[in-house]
Amino acid sequence: MMKFSFITALSFIFFISSNITYADTLKISSKQLEVVRKEGLSVFTGDVYAEDKTIKIWSEKLSVLYDDKIEKVREIIAEENVKIIRDDLEAYGDYSSYKPKINELLLSGNITVIQNNNKINCDQLTVDLENSTSIMTSSIGGRVRVKIEKENDEN
Repeated sequence: MMKFSFITALSFIFFISSNITYADTLKISSKQLEVVRKEGLSVFTGDVYAEDKTIKIWSEKLSVLYDDKIEKVREIIAEENVKIIRDDLEAYGDYSSYKPKINELLLSGNITVIQNNNKINCDQLTVDLENSTSIMTSSIGGRVRVKIEKENDEN
């Protein structure tokens, strides 16, 4: 039996992003931090690593944008060599944007999502976390590629 749950698990990976905004503790380390309070912006650059209880994120740049009152996170953007891990799910790409208000995650550029031996490759992935839908696309002439391995049924 083919493991079709991998496709639905793809939506699960982006559930992890919602944990960033509401986590008790989010730890971020980087080589540099620039805070532009007037603009409600914190930019972490250079070997960025962020984690909470359920998720780990690596990138070269991570920007946290706040609302006008600088109370709530409006958007979290990870750029360059983005790697997101939660449990046995891994996602890689060039760019990631999470908007908690609309509960949407966008990944773009050389995307690979891996769970166990299953893999999806595409150029852009948009996940509507509210409605549990995912749209994967590739550039003009490109194709979305999926590798689903059979699950070993042991009786």
